[in-house]
Amino acid sequence: SSGINAEYGGGHRHVYAKDFHLFRPTECLRLQVEFKLDKLFPQYVKDRMSRLYLFPDEDYPYAANISKVIEGPNNVYRSLADYTENDIANFVEAPDSRLREPKPLYEWDDLD
Repeated sequence: SSGINAEYGGGHRHVYAKDFHLFRPTECLRLQVEFKLDKLFPQYVKDRMSRLYLFPDEDYPYAANISKVIEGPNNVYRSLADYTENDIANFVEAPDSRLREPKPLYEWDDLD
């Protein structure tokens, strides 16, 4: 099958992203950015898309301008197995708001 659908006026052609990526490597990402921008900020699509520069390889002309790469946060979370019995016993529990007694609005209000 040629992938061309004759039901559409211009002849819609269905191409998978993995095949499309071989011919135009940055186009899939550009289309996704444009799609998300169009949903969130339709008035800024033309301006923002004109500022988007995508490069297919790791070699790009602005590499010398990058001074520092921001690294992601360290994993500060521990699993339950990493806590000692003492840590678990002394763990501060957050108060449950469902168990709180309702306070009367005025002194003369009686909740009973």
